[in-house]
Amino acid sequence: RTEYSFRKAYGPLSKVIEACEGDAIGIADSGTWGHVAFNSACREAGKKPLFGVEIPVVGDPLAREKQPANGMCFIAKNNTGLKEIYELATRSTQKENFYYFNRLGYSDLFDISDNVIITSGTHPEWGMLPLAKKDDLYIEMNPMSTRKALDFCDSKGFKPLATSDNFFPSVKDKKAYEVLVGRNRTDRTKPMHILNEWDLRSCLNWIPDDAFSNTYEIASQCEVDLPVAQMISFEQTKSLLQLCQEGAVPRRVDLNDPEYKARLERELDMISSKEFEDYFFVIADMINYAKQHMLVGPARGSSAGSLVCWLLGITDIDPIKHDLLFERFIDITREDLPDIDIDFQDDRREMVIQYLRDKYGKEKVAHLGTVSRYKAKSTIAEVSKELGIPAWEVNDLKGAIIERSSGDSRSAFCILDTFNELDVGRKVLEKYPQ
Repeated sequence: RTEYSFRKAYGPLSKVIEACEGDAIGIADSGTWGHVAFNSACREAGKKPLFGVEIPVVGDPLAREKQPANGMCFIAKNNTGLKEIYELATRSTQKENFYYFNRLGYSDLFDISDNVIITSGTHPEWGMLPLAKKDDLYIEMNPMSTRKALDFCDSKGFKPLATSDNFFPSVKDKKAYEVLVGRNRTDRTKPMHILNEWDLRSCLNWIPDDAFSNTYEIASQCEVDLPVAQMISFEQTKSLLQLCQEGAVPRRVDLNDPEYKARLERELDMISSKEFEDYFFVIADMINYAKQHMLVGPARGSSAGSLVCWLLGITDIDPIKHDLLFERFIDITREDLPDIDIDFQDDRREMVIQYLRDKYGKEKVAHLGTVSRYKAKSTIAEVSKELGIPAWEVNDLKGAIIERSSGDSRSAFCILDTFNELDVGRKVLEKYPQ
């Protein structure tokens, strides 16, 4: 588990990779949010990434009642298996399965192909594990396992597997875990950090050698390349300038007006220099379709400062009339792609997504989610609350936090530098050293 097991585990990817021995590392969080970042971090560290997901499994997921849940891991052997574990993660969140938390049933295990490796979890319903899956279902042996796991392997012919049931990377991270997770934290006498072979043997003196050799077997079986999104191209018979000229008619704009003419030329030159033309063709086409079928918001965010967006019908705000800046949207100094925020009628939004699937192919359309990270001020607020420090004691500190852009070499040290360099930071730290 890594930091992507939200409110369940603590584990910045760099610390997780540092704590893991060997040439391969498997990730299995309660979701697949971390796969891309984990892939990049592993490649940078020269490690082979294995992609998995941890999903609670119960006896009957259709029953609307509390049942013992066992966290089982599903690891992709190849790209087909990767697609399958993503489908499993989605299925576990659907209405028929979700009950207080996402879950699958033991019966779902029978449908999983041999492109996916399954690990038993620590407390499975032994009699419900499918005997037909012996080649790809491994029985986990971790600090919380009992000898029943080994007895089951011996009697049924399953293979043992050494795993870490971790909630933080190393022993010294326990306090950080407790503060971050708060009331959701797990307390136990057995180790909760990432274990090496010696650590696990000292916990379980009965664990067989096969449990360790099988980890290498799985690592050798898994070869996954995370798919990269393919750029789409838009087939357009008219130029962006022509579309803007056509759009000026219903907007009642005279593009010979020096101010509008200069602004349009400047925007089109910038869009062309950055090769963003296709983006505007795609968005304008999508908005045109949406406006024929539903309510569409007038504009939101920096795109409202674009005359091109207004003339194409993407936004409904004249940026020149309202003195809005195009440079907040696209500028020569900015490397990031343009971002247009659009509000669609919520009960018809799926029509727009289906339109894009039909036009470009479903493999080129995806839903995106945002993972919010703790920033310096929110970190101070959360940590002080968990430590029982009154909010008024840290208000001045939050207001004085040194802030830096993400490109700054010390962007990750804002809190540390505030404590070290400012009087308000030193005073709070002296009074509350924890």
